[in-house]
Amino acid sequence: MDPRDERLIHRLEAFSDIVIGFSMALLAINLQPNEPDVAKLFPALVAFLVSFAFVALLWWLHNRLFAYYFTATPVTIVLNFAALAGVALFIFATTAVAHKFMERGVHVSEIAPFLSLWMGLYGATLALLGTLYATGLRARWSELAYPVRRWGVARALNSGVGGASLLIIAFFIGPFDDQSYKIVVPLALASVIAEKLLTPRIVGKEPA
Repeated sequence: MDPRDERLIHRLEAFSDIVIGFSMALLAINLQPNEPDVAKLFPALVAFLVSFAFVALLWWLHNRLFAYYFTATPVTIVLNFAALAGVALFIFATTAVAHKFMERGVHVSEIAPFLSLWMGLYGATLALLGTLYATGLRARWSELAYPVRRWGVARALNSGVGGASLLIIAFFIGPFDDQSYKIVVPLALASVIAEKLLTPRIVGKEPA
């Protein structure tokens, strides 16, 4: 397999755009409950807007990945399909969380597992994209211009560390402690700090 097979890469990118676009459409389709009271639709609307923004971010990261870094190997193709599956399952989790919030008298302990699933799927998808960035950077390091190389390293670190943090919260802490969601912001900040500190060390100084 030629890792720079342009036709294969374009086909993969087109398929990925279809999956992500269809997932965005499903957000609106699936979050239409039979509820005459407009005020009670607020949780579904919030879930739609937040998840739409998250999926849009995934699309942007995916678009830049294919524009500069992606190489078509059996491993990267499987990782790309796994990331797309994560996006589709993230939509399912969004619908489940929104409907759970709309139930009357629901306790936060009943919502926590659904939030953990929602967070875990997004974290897994981010981590997969971070891995794809790292793989592409390793394969194309010598041919990338310094700004492109630096941006890719930053995205690999941010997506990888951020996604891993969300996975840890979702599957090791979240289901057992409702208060664990308070550490989402500190861990997000930690991923940004890690990116700022490690990127210059990995990429080095800009050539004169």
